[in-house]
Amino acid sequence: MASVEVNIWMALRSRVNTLSLGSPSVPVVYPKADAPAGRHIRVSFMPNRVQRPGVGSDSTHVRPGILQLSLMSPVADQEAAEVDMEIAGQVAAHFPADHTMAFGGLQVRVTRAPDIAQAFRDEAHWHTPVSVFWESYA
Repeated sequence: MASVEVNIWMALRSRVNTLSLGSPSVPVVYPKADAPAGRHIRVSFMPNRVQRPGVGSDSTHVRPGILQLSLMSPVADQEAAEVDMEIAGQVAAHFPADHTMAFGGLQVRVTRAPDIAQAFRDEAHWHTPVSVFWESYA
């Protein structure tokens, strides 16, 4: 039987796998995978501190976190910033508030509309972050 963390990750990953962005499609890059040179979405799984609202040894734990989806566009790409913001908006719309995903008997719920931040630059890419806030009870 898989761990709670793996079941949460697989529920989120299953939803990411249903993204369909543009033509040609923007590839999704998961942790430990090599990124293409062009535009892509980098996925990061960021669980937060587990909370324990009950006092019993078998009480349910609240497991919150962020699914960080970063749209990565090459610096050499001269398209307007609004193009990346539009793609990021499509990614965010794929994770509406209260959307529920399941895997291995565990449910994960999007707790609110995702945040889209202003793009920032590193040496090779513009990063447009999309933060999807989720929680699970297990």
